[in-house]
Amino acid sequence: MRRRLLAGLLVGLAAAVIAALLGLLPFFQTIEWKTYDVRIRQTADPVSARKDIVLVAIDEDSIEKLEPLFGRYPWPRVVHAQLVDYLSRAPAKVVAYDILFGERDLRSFAIGGSEWTGEESDQAFAEAVARAGNVVLAADASREGPVTTAGPSPAVHDGLPREAAHGKEHRDGGGPVGQGESLGIAGQHQRRVETAVGQDGV
Repeated sequence: MRRRLLAGLLVGLAAAVIAALLGLLPFFQTIEWKTYDVRIRQTADPVSARKDIVLVAIDEDSIEKLEPLFGRYPWPRVVHAQLVDYLSRAPAKVVAYDILFGERDLRSFAIGGSEWTGEESDQAFAEAVARAGNVVLAADASREGPVTTAGPSPAVHDGLPREAAHGKEHRDGGGPVGQGESLGIAGQHQRRVETAVGQDGV
């Protein structure tokens, strides 16, 4: 009996060691990442998802449909202003953005027969955020102070993935740099946002 128990333990230990070593190989890591989404979809239960949380996604379909109205993506921020006003009328308790609005829009564009400057568009968004009072804006990973560590920090800029220039330097002595401040939306709620890219590049 003891021999069988010991043999079972040794077999289990050997299997665990072999699995751990195989998991370090790039081939098996690729299989793990490629099948992760499939396994999650099979185990997730859509019925148990919360009904009071809604994701408003920027996808290929919305980009294609709005291009005749607002031009190529990224859209003018007056579009986001209209969205915030719409969600406020719902009323949404909180509107959280995972998009970085890091620089002022220097473009000009025609919307509905009217000419808009980037400054006017930014101002419309800032005013919509102020009216709503419940908008959480994203902030990137840059901090004021001496650089302590460095490393790429992928983020999202107006909805498009990019490697955040500020995100490469994590600094001590200060909070995340607010993305809304350059648009005149200082003082609103802000939260740090990062996109972790897996080893499979997704």
